Amino acid sequence: MCRAKLVALAALALVVGAGIAASPTYADSQQRQDPRGDAPATIDVHQVRYVHARTHVRVLADVPDLGRRGSAALSISRFSIFEAGHVLRIMKRPGQSPRVRLFYFNHFDLEPRRCRAVSGAWDEDQVRLRVARRCLGDDARERVFVQFGIQRGQSVDRAPAVRRLPRG
Repeated sequence: MCRAKLVALAALALVVGAGIAASPTYADSQQRQDPRGDAPATIDVHQVRYVHARTHVRVLADVPDLGRRGSAALSISRFSIFEAGHVLRIMKRPGQSPRVRLFYFNHFDLEPRRCRAVSGAWDEDQVRLRVARRCLGDDARERVFVQFGIQRGQSVDRAPAVRRLPRG
């Protein structure tokens, strides 16, 4: 009886292992480290995690001494550089809830876009932004350019971009 269970378990492991080997090997998320001390502490990004899922694109940025005010943005484009595309921006003012808006950058201006499927958070040491792929129009490609940046006054810190983040 014990031997039959072991054989069944081994067979199951073989089937699962074969399924994993046959699945795509590309990732739908990538993490980037940002140099420390390249911006004021209240906006100094240490690392970001970009995620490109079937339903959304999001970023989680670690900013250990995140201040109570500023703005941050996730840029998303179908090009391998950010020539034009969508910008998901969060604005935070002291004593107020953060405000998240979606824009389209057309090479010259930021044009507001309506989409309810956007969200963001400005926590003690993290900024999170998320946009549904359906909000991105033509920029909702299999691979997208993504970059996170944060600003307070004239100071800016841009995390390293991912030029072609595959969709998971």
